[in-house]
Amino acid sequence: MCVESVTGLLARGWLMGAHVEVDGHDLVVRGPRSAEPFVMEVRARKTEVVSHLQQAACGPLHIRPERWKRIDGKAYCPRCNQFMGYVVTTEQVPQGGISHAR
Repeated sequence: MCVESVTGLLARGWLMGAHVEVDGHDLVVRGPRSAEPFVMEVRARKTEVVSHLQQAACGPLHIRPERWKRIDGKAYCPRCNQFMGYVVTTEQVPQGGISHAR
């Protein structure tokens, strides 16, 4: 069984429109009602999520792609400068053939 990384969990939440922030030793999660299953996952891993966000010292910046620095097709966290992935524009996304709809 593969356990999703905290960064992966938080990035998935961001894609759902949820935002996770640390408030002292508590978490504040905001987002649409449809993200409720995500909130339950974050609650179940609260200690791990709080530790991750405090360790990164970036808070929600670390998992918000719209705030990342982009250099030569790569994206970096604006605070800790960690490599977050490659930048893909909408022109580079293949059209057709791949669908997430069921």
